[in-house]
Amino acid sequence: MPTFLNPRYSVVLALQLTLLAIDVFCNAFMLLASRIQAVLVVLVIIQDIALVACLVLLLLAFFNTIIFKAGLISVLFRKFSATLLIGVVYLVLTVVYQIWFVAVQWNRANEYNWTQLLQTVYVLHRLVAVVFYYMYKRAALRLGDSQYYEDSPLLRDR
Repeated sequence: MPTFLNPRYSVVLALQLTLLAIDVFCNAFMLLASRIQAVLVVLVIIQDIALVACLVLLLLAFFNTIIFKAGLISVLFRKFSATLLIGVVYLVLTVVYQIWFVAVQWNRANEYNWTQLLQTVYVLHRLVAVVFYYMYKRAALRLGDSQYYEDSPLLRDR
């Protein structure tokens, strides 16, 4: 009888969702912390570490599947390529936005320093963040399916 969530994967899923929540928290409070430089830098570092850890955990979840162990990497890549692509785009946008925002806020935290281009990067970053959260959570939940960890029709068809 197949179950939806593989018991071995539940800890990984909880860790993935926790790291995603940390990223949401950092995005939500980055602007509020912009007046205190030390807090801003700590939030930036925490967000970057959480985001890289999210992508590493997703790849480790791929490596744990029976499909990957059978050498059918292309099957996994086809199913999850959009998530990986959005993850890399979001990571790059996050780093670009953070460097720019910290550089602008560093010596002039009490002034309005938002240029039109910085506002555009900010909005683009937030829009891609929403897509990333959806795609990442969807991929994490899909990887919890037992068909990826035991003999399944997906594996037998290949």
